[in-house]
Amino acid sequence: MPSQTRALFEFTKLHWFPVGCDFMFWPFGWAFLSATYRLALPVDEVIRTTSFFALLAILVHSAGCVLNDMLDCDLDRKVERSRGRPIASGVVSTTKASMLLSILITALFYLFSTCGTKAFTLGVVAFPVCIATYLLMKRWTNWPSLFLGFASSWAVPGTWVAMTDNYIRESLPPEIEVMCSKFLVFL
Repeated sequence: MPSQTRALFEFTKLHWFPVGCDFMFWPFGWAFLSATYRLALPVDEVIRTTSFFALLAILVHSAGCVLNDMLDCDLDRKVERSRGRPIASGVVSTTKASMLLSILITALFYLFSTCGTKAFTLGVVAFPVCIATYLLMKRWTNWPSLFLGFASSWAVPGTWVAMTDNYIRESLPPEIEVMCSKFLVFL
């Protein structure tokens, strides 16, 4: 790969695949499999939709990594471990990083739009709130992983709504309702 292409690839942290992407996939996967059981979906649809949510998790993780490196570029230059990151080292400009982030977010919102109006609305609200919360909490608290858990938990109700087109709490399996009731107010 040419160095610029390789730098953009590393910027998304996809060279470490599946590390990070798998963490983002499990909330999608868990809610999807619960909805699959409730809806009695056929196997071919389960495989196709699992692939869809895996792609969604990869895009969410990649966009979060790009945004994180953009926000942390000044700090990354001062830390030996992160000095070689594409934006901190100057291999990727802020403009190119912004363009890559725009492409990733556009792809995310396109995928959200294929899930129905309710899921799209939830995705448009949840993505910036969750990503910004986690990235900013790293600056204000010593427990950023707690906020990463809150941020990734939005995938559970989002996936449920995408599969069932229903916000109603009573339609959720009890285990998902307990998890979501802590983090989301249902309409």
